[in-house]
Amino acid sequence: MKYSMRYAVYEEMLAALKRPPNDMEDLLFQASQHAEVARIAPFYGFYLYPHEWLHYSLQKEDPLAAELNLAMLIALDAPTIEADPKMLLYFSIAASSHNSEVNEQSLSVAFKTTMLFQTFIYLQNKVSHLEQNDHFSMRKYKNRLKQIDSN
Repeated sequence: MKYSMRYAVYEEMLAALKRPPNDMEDLLFQASQHAEVARIAPFYGFYLYPHEWLHYSLQKEDPLAAELNLAMLIALDAPTIEADPKMLLYFSIAASSHNSEVNEQSLSVAFKTTMLFQTFIYLQNKVSHLEQNDHFSMRKYKNRLKQIDSN
């Protein structure tokens, strides 16, 4: 089994939060407190809990979730990113419900867009590098995640 974006996102969340979030509310609370968590939160929602993230985004009036979804949509729509069309559609739907409440021109959205753009490029490079690494094995990787999780 190869290293994938899902594993990279999970690893980044463990590095940022030192534990997996309990639920979407905990994830977004931690994202409001820590920029490292905020930069990985939409990816974590998309790759690990897509139904829960989308449901939370559409049902709750959470300004941080709305900003992150809009910023993610803008970042993924950049011409230099070759984002999966499903991912673009996903964040288009997630951002659509509270789009009127979030100002696309705000500095907060602009900063989050830049942060998410950089994170996406970083994750793609990380996955690409580890996929090409002949010494990478899923067993070693899972043991490493357990070690990180136990600290």
